[in-house]
Amino acid sequence: MKKFTAILISIVIAVLLGVSAAAEGDFTITDGVLTAYTGTETDITIPEEVTHIEVGAFDACPGLTRITVTSMTCTIAPGAVPQTVTIRAYEGSDAQGVALYRDYLNFELIET
Repeated sequence: MKKFTAILISIVIAVLLGVSAAAEGDFTITDGVLTAYTGTETDITIPEEVTHIEVGAFDACPGLTRITVTSMTCTIAPGAVPQTVTIRAYEGSDAQGVALYRDYLNFELIET
């Protein structure tokens, strides 16, 4: 039930933000670690259950333009997100800290 609720929340957030929802099967997640995204969407919302994005997670989607990280505690490995991809996250989140620390040129705060 928790997984269903997390997916439902992610879809609702994606719709409210005007983002196409990626299919659940497009994400490979093991113990909270996103190891691969194989979908074709160019603007995705990372599922709430993801606590870490691993290097190579987006290797199969060269057209990716933006990821939205709604979890406050999701970390991002160095080099996991190409500099050409915009990262969207909440102020004070781990994703924001990573983006600022690594000088991502394309970072947006999610308005609350």
